[in-house]
Amino acid sequence: ATVTIADNQTFTIADGITLTNNGVLTNKGTLTNNGTLSGTGTVESNTSLNIGGKDGFDVFNTDGGATFSYDGTEKLLTISGTIGDVLIKGRNKDKAVGCGIVIAQGASPTLTIEDLNIEAAEALVYRGLTTGLKIDYSLTLQGTNRLTSTSGAGINLNGNNITFAGSGSLTVTGGNGCAGIQGLESLCINENVFVVAIDGK
Repeated sequence: ATVTIADNQTFTIADGITLTNNGVLTNKGTLTNNGTLSGTGTVESNTSLNIGGKDGFDVFNTDGGATFSYDGTEKLLTISGTIGDVLIKGRNKDKAVGCGIVIAQGASPTLTIEDLNIEAAEALVYRGLTTGLKIDYSLTLQGTNRLTSTSGAGINLNGNNITFAGSGSLTVTGGNGCAGIQGLESLCINENVFVVAIDGK
């Protein structure tokens, strides 16, 4: 079954309440999650999305150019769209959220993370292009951020380029013998940004 939150409409999952989604939840308005969103279904949005409830993180599409899809089975957030400004903001930087993030093939959003703490099999994966051409990705850091992978690279760039900008910090850790940052063609760290990459054991 499919449930749609219409444009200009708001749906709130209150604290202490669990919404089980085993179908498709489409958000075109505002979905506020202060409780628990569970189940094996997907959540699709082109506006905003919360993952992990009150201690999780919020994803904002600030200019309408990107779309989000959250797979409840895989616990995976996929960001699509060739352009767009996306903000992922953590609600509790001291508590890790079990969700991986994938930048879909061909997508190149301008991504900002703020006080984000996630731990997943692969924390952040950039899919790149099938043509073999390189994409110049940008990751802006605000606040204190941690990306931890348990079985892959902390950030997997799949042979592409990345520039770290902003005024925040990032600690990125690989898992299972993988690098903190893997598969990069070139790496640029702008002034005022602090990045620590730790290889997995």
